[in-house]
Amino acid sequence: MPWTCQACKDIKCLYSSVAAVREALPDPVANPNAWFQFMSNQREKWHRLIDNLFYSHSCLDQRASEHEGSNPLTFKCEVCCEPRPAFATAKALAQHQRIKHKMRNVLRLYVDGSGVCPCCKNVYHTRYRVLCHLQNPAKPACKEHILNSGRVRALKLEDVRKLDEMDKIAIGEARKQGRTHPKVTKPAMRADGACIGCVRT
Repeated sequence: MPWTCQACKDIKCLYSSVAAVREALPDPVANPNAWFQFMSNQREKWHRLIDNLFYSHSCLDQRASEHEGSNPLTFKCEVCCEPRPAFATAKALAQHQRIKHKMRNVLRLYVDGSGVCPCCKNVYHTRYRVLCHLQNPAKPACKEHILNSGRVRALKLEDVRKLDEMDKIAIGEARKQGRTHPKVTKPAMRADGACIGCVRT
């Protein structure tokens, strides 16, 4: 059937393009059952692996890019031994480091479950959204203040572990519903109550 052929091609492309997939799974042609069991039994890990796949070209391009031939994988993992793997985005690199090296986002040590940014005091209603706010590269002020000022106190490690587990459960439930993150139900607000965002479903 056409769709099964396309699925096989996509899996082969995923295996050949993403180093994290090759580390986690065998060759899909040689051992397809391992892939089926992995997709069925470890759905959260499967979704994370898929998120590593990025395309830097399109069959619809009308002319060659001025950067054609250059290496788009500019984010190298400095933790890995040579030859170090490289990734197309900082997000993909961070995901590799979480899976391969068990590295975690240090900002989570400073964010409690109130949904309030510990720096600007804006209300985001969930810890997940506060962390997204702090990792926004277009607005680094809060992140830099937390990491460099020394004025924001880190949480107790036991509290961080409990919050991490709650986030893991929430994200797992979201993935079961076909989402990449927990559903947003309220807009973000400033400390004075003024809305600063909208609900995107």
